[in-house]
Amino acid sequence: GVINETLAQAKSRVQVGNPSKFCRKKQVSITVSNSFGGGDVKIGGSPHSSGSTVPVSWWSGVALEAINQNHSNIWRQWNNWQKTGEGSPTSQNPRTIYAAASDAYTANFTDWSDISFTNSLPGASGGTITVWDTSRNAPGTVRMPWNTIFNISASSNLEINRIQYTFSQWSGASTSSNASLSS
Repeated sequence: GVINETLAQAKSRVQVGNPSKFCRKKQVSITVSNSFGGGDVKIGGSPHSSGSTVPVSWWSGVALEAINQNHSNIWRQWNNWQKTGEGSPTSQNPRTIYAAASDAYTANFTDWSDISFTNSLPGASGGTITVWDTSRNAPGTVRMPWNTIFNISASSNLEINRIQYTFSQWSGASTSSNASLSS
């Protein structure tokens, strides 16, 4: 029997036999989530819902990819990957992981707001408004990090089609042409 087998006989049996049947690959499960609790991720190139648990082959490379997305009317932009229990985040996207156990991975995102602005000028031309120190044509939209305080200003006097317009107030009732707002 196998108990009385010599070392040379054991090596011969392993070399002659079918190693794929002799040593099967272990399966583990990984859970992949977005930090905002919804939306989608890619696991091995395939789309999955955030929070999905999928089986993967033990210690084989699997690509995790975070997807920038609009979820619950907030633009979410990927920031980094974090493995539960792992010290520092990884700023590689897609991130290739080698799962040796059932691990959890989180794609961390920064929330952004879309700030729309316009002048109440008649006609097609809306003039300009300075948002975040950049002069922009009105009407327009600017995307900026969530809960960011920013400055906005309107021209005090504007001439369009030989008609002179004077700033009176923002819709929030501020009568100063310069205002600080939060996204």
